[in-house]
Amino acid sequence: MPFRQISALIVFAAPLLLGAQTTPRWIIGGEDDVVTQLGRVRAVVALPRSFVVLERDASFLKDFDYSGRLLQTLGRSGGGPGEYRGPTSLSFDARNQRLLVVDPSNARVTAYQVRDSLVAPRFLKVGDSGIRSVCALGTRLIGLARNAPTILRALREEGGKLTATASFGEPRTKHPLGSHPMVRTRASDGPLLCDEQGNRVIVASAMLGEVHVFDASSRQQVTTPIPGFQRITLAVEDSVLTMVPPVGGYHVVHGLVPWEGSVRVVTERLRPMPGDAPMSVGFAFAGIGAGGPGALGARTQWRPLAKSSSGALCAQEDPAPAIALFTAGSCP
Repeated sequence: MPFRQISALIVFAAPLLLGAQTTPRWIIGGEDDVVTQLGRVRAVVALPRSFVVLERDASFLKDFDYSGRLLQTLGRSGGGPGEYRGPTSLSFDARNQRLLVVDPSNARVTAYQVRDSLVAPRFLKVGDSGIRSVCALGTRLIGLARNAPTILRALREEGGKLTATASFGEPRTKHPLGSHPMVRTRASDGPLLCDEQGNRVIVASAMLGEVHVFDASSRQQVTTPIPGFQRITLAVEDSVLTMVPPVGGYHVVHGLVPWEGSVRVVTERLRPMPGDAPMSVGFAFAGIGAGGPGALGARTQWRPLAKSSSGALCAQEDPAPAIALFTAGSCP
């Protein structure tokens, strides 16, 4: 079996993994699962009958049902049909019931029809527009690019291509060095989400900790720093951008997640380790209301990925990458 059911006995055997005395329904990956090993999770999207995982540096997708069973592995390395060179994002187009996978290195978006399984992939060329994520807002598609002076593209689908019909959104930032182009491009280096319920498009800066909220009708932009977000220290000299981790640690933005009728911005707290990679010391999230993001909440050991009718999908990287389903509806 590609997952393991959790019993009461395992709670005592793995207190660090389960955390907060909260028992998940199941865990895939982790140290003990030799069948379904996971890499670091880049993105997860919840579909009606399954959820799809994109791992960092992976050229394929993994499709699981909500019992933790692996249904499909899709893709391999390459530039041909059904192949990927470096997929960067996943999103669900609910109106057309399809999964959208952006692969900038192949300059295309792969669209899978979502039925009992993911079928009939269609390939949409995006050219050299620099688009690295796409989301659906009703009948419209919105693309995110890091190209100044605008960061968002309204896209039209025709003839196997996605063509930009309009560009909008400024790479705004309140960072003290925000006038420098190397810092300003960081304003759109994070995730994209189309919030159909709120009729808005949301973009987050992974490094600067700012959230851009666009009214989907007027395209009016509001940019707000995340209260409590501690960013890495940036310095610019000539054409060199230097990043210095503060001794006390810093945050990065991991995702924008639909959650119980609202949208959360999810952050990770990292602590610098001399001579080694930074160590994760937990996750925190904030809701994004009409006025922008609220303050970050209490720290959790599991990263919120997606909310489904089955419970909360959460991820953890230490001691090994794992995804768990918590039926209590939150990540401990």
